[in-house]
Amino acid sequence: MKTKKFNLKFNPVLKKELKQSMRTVRFPILVVLFNTVLAIIGLIGLYISNEQIKLTGIINYRDNIYLYILLMCVEFILLIFIMPAMTSGLISGERERQTLDILLASRLTPAQIISGKLFSALANLAILLFSGLPVISLTFIYGGIDISDILFTILYLLFIALFTGSAGIFCSCVLKKTTFATVLTYGIELLFIAAPIFITVLAYMILAAQSGSENVDISLFYLLLAFDPAITFLNITFRQTGTVPVMDHFFNPSNWFIPISIALQCAIIIIFILLSVRCLKCSPSKKHLIKVKESHI
Repeated sequence: MKTKKFNLKFNPVLKKELKQSMRTVRFPILVVLFNTVLAIIGLIGLYISNEQIKLTGIINYRDNIYLYILLMCVEFILLIFIMPAMTSGLISGERERQTLDILLASRLTPAQIISGKLFSALANLAILLFSGLPVISLTFIYGGIDISDILFTILYLLFIALFTGSAGIFCSCVLKKTTFATVLTYGIELLFIAAPIFITVLAYMILAAQSGSENVDISLFYLLLAFDPAITFLNITFRQTGTVPVMDHFFNPSNWFIPISIALQCAIIIIFILLSVRCLKCSPSKKHLIKVKESHI
């Protein structure tokens, strides 16, 4: 009796992109640079903390928590610079190399092309983030941080990577040149990160000036801040470690903020991906190929 082999259908675009990225020297160099920056900052923070212990003879566990926040913020900053550069040229690069028509002429659907390229970039970034775990583990020396906290934060960083990556691949579908697509991606990223903070700070200053008091309620703007992945990231880290005074007006102690913000950002990701698929379906190359196939029939 013959047994049937289980064959997992693998997205060919994802498979090709992963092989191509692993065979180039650029990605290993990126991993080394990423961890070098992270290690330098982590070791400097640990050195300063040890010097203070030598001088005072007291272990300040709060410094260890600040080191954890600092390292996670460095990963967040590196992520928002790296991911747009990875994704903004995925489709426009194919168009510039004149290989997009080959992809569209294959049996692959636009959804498979978009998902394959987007998740290949996400897989590469996942390797970057998880490769930094040994450096993040420096915070275990004095305790105060749990491994579940680190893993949850890294998972949200991957979600932010998907957020910025979906914007990048959308810009790559809309614009023909990779340079313009990269600039537009950083612009969209800046809009989602900076605009809610700017509007909330401006509203706080106006309300504080009108009331003559610094204790101003800005809870109405929490829904706007929920669209900001940076604010959600800081809410997650400060919920794990405790707040700092500078973030009191942006930190939402209620339990609904993080789930709602993730849901709203997830909706934005879906919109960007659907628009990318639609844009690829309506591209001139796709329409031309459909006409050619119909003429042959």
